[in-house]
Amino acid sequence: MISDPLADALTKVRNAYRAGHKQVVVNHNNLIENIIKILAEENFINSYQVNERNPEIKKSRKTVTLYLRYTNTGDPVLTGVQKYQLLEDVFMLTHKICHLFSIIPA
Repeated sequence: MISDPLADALTKVRNAYRAGHKQVVVNHNNLIENIIKILAEENFINSYQVNERNPEIKKSRKTVTLYLRYTNTGDPVLTGVQKYQLLEDVFMLTHKICHLFSIIPA
């Protein structure tokens, strides 16, 4: 079975917005954390918190809590969340980030 942590995180965020949640917890990896940092810097989310592993409560991996942002009318600030998959494996990471945030590399 192939897993896609980025797609899973984006799906959780999309579903949380649809349900009107104020926060959502996603699994952590460095790519996800870096994308969340950009979302926070660009004011698409209120803030985020990286939650460390805690074996005492059987939490085996790091997670990230995103505190979602809504407009004054209650509409999600972040809309149209989706992941773009490109064919070039060598440049996949760079292109995902560029396309995800509509950034044109210099």
